[in-house]
Amino acid sequence: MERFATELPGEPAALRELRQQLDGWLTSQAVEGEDRDLAIIAAHHAAVYTLQRGAPTIDLAATRDSGRVTIEVTAQLTTEPRGDDLVELLGLLQRISDQFEIAFHGSGSTTTITITGRTGRSNTSSTSSAD
Repeated sequence: MERFATELPGEPAALRELRQQLDGWLTSQAVEGEDRDLAIIAAHHAAVYTLQRGAPTIDLAATRDSGRVTIEVTAQLTTEPRGDDLVELLGLLQRISDQFEIAFHGSGSTTTITITGRTGRSNTSSTSSAD
């Protein structure tokens, strides 16, 4: 399993760095084209959600295992998320792509948004034999 993790400041300028770092990691994992683009867009919107709620930092983690990518955006929120906000974000992410599963986990002020989806190529090697 390949893993990527970074912590970014909770400011709008950090969104560009988040996209660039995630793009580099996904590319290194042979996640290409629309799969890569949609994963980056989904992570970007999840990070925007946390910034709008006053997160001082954003933790971004990603793993790739057997062709499945999981991205987690975790932050300490300073304003309480409203149910309508979560529904709006979920709807936006679902419109971006139905190939991703989105989950929210909250404990106190800590919120984790998990984005999971299958990508085009598996990260495991296999061998085949011809008769």
